[in-house]
Amino acid sequence: MEYYDNDIFKMRYSSLLGDNKTKKIKWTSKISNKMKKHKIITVSTIIFLLCLILNFVLIYNFFKILENC
Repeated sequence: MEYYDNDIFKMRYSSLLGDNKTKKIKWTSKISNKMKKHKIITVSTIIFLLCLILNFVLIYNFFKILENC
């Protein structure tokens, strides 16, 4: 009887299995998780984009000044 009690009737159920199937991960949370993991790459990309935008604005203003002369 000890064999049956120990091996067969001990069923290990996990409540996490049902939760994982019903929970959907949004694509924005995937992106935010990657941004949290790779902070240096994210910050450097943001700085690069800001410098690029500022550069285009300055070039545009320079050409406007040249047109007025």
